Amino acid sequence: QIESLSKQIPKQDLQGDLKEIVTTAHKIFANLAKQPKDASKVRDFLEYYLGTSRDILQKYIELTDQGIEDESISKVLQKAEVNLHNITTAFKKQQIRMLDDKAFSLDVAIDVLKTKIKLN
Repeated sequence: QIESLSKQIPKQDLQGDLKEIVTTAHKIFANLAKQPKDASKVRDFLEYYLGTSRDILQKYIELTDQGIEDESISKVLQKAEVNLHNITTAFKKQQIRMLDDKAFSLDVAIDVLKTKIKLN
């Protein structure tokens, strides 16, 4: 839904943030398909952030479609843009947290291999 809504946004930088949210969410879902045990770790994150992103985006579009130039509306729209950018960062951090476990396992495997090589 975010992907289709993002096409209604004229601002390129905001479209870029939304594209990044969608891309990162797809990567997180792909990781979950490979590692379903991680689902409990990210379920709440995905439900909250995807839903909130969609809600903010829908309201943003509704306000911008009105074409009314008002200082208070402009401030709210700008606040929404900043928050959508922050959500992009949150998605990237979540993806990194998921990959940290894999990186740790790889690091341990490498250390064990080094130890075994030294012993032989």
